[in-house]
Amino acid sequence: MSTLIDRRRVLEDTLAGYELLARRRVDAGWRAYLVTMTFRHLRGKPDAVLTQMLDEAERFYSRFVTRIVRRPRVEVASLPVLIVAPDRPVGKSGKRLRDVVVNDGLHLHGVLLVPPISRLRVAADEHVRSEHPFYVASRAGEPPRLVAIDVRPVDNDVDRVVSYGLKSVARRRFSPDDVLVLPKASSELS
Repeated sequence: MSTLIDRRRVLEDTLAGYELLARRRVDAGWRAYLVTMTFRHLRGKPDAVLTQMLDEAERFYSRFVTRIVRRPRVEVASLPVLIVAPDRPVGKSGKRLRDVVVNDGLHLHGVLLVPPISRLRVAADEHVRSEHPFYVASRAGEPPRLVAIDVRPVDNDVDRVVSYGLKSVARRRFSPDDVLVLPKASSELS
């Protein structure tokens, strides 16, 4: 019984840590955005599909970060933060069938935190919308995996948005190990 309680406490502490990270950045003047990433049909077992999705989220981030700072390896304190987790749709009226059928509805939700000083001349949501083809561009010879990136500004209650973005982890449909946090710590880099 204590092991179950310990696991719950670790999960709650982990999710609270993500909320605290986001709140501290927003309090320091960073902008928060709710991010949703959807994908074309991906082949493979569920774990392989999720790995492909997280790889595409990393690819998006690696492209986006160069629009924020000129030298990502040097300007580490000014790097945007992306926290995404897998999610599945819940029953809603008016939901498009395509959204539920492709990859069994699996997609990524999360929060993007952008520093107050960056190379962007417009808000991140406007930038991603106008540069959408750049971010979903396919790898050589392959159709694009990432179909859509929806980025919406968060004007208040960043805690609620982080909680919403990570709700599938909170509901234990996915593990905290499935959460992708970027930039990675230097100890995680090869």
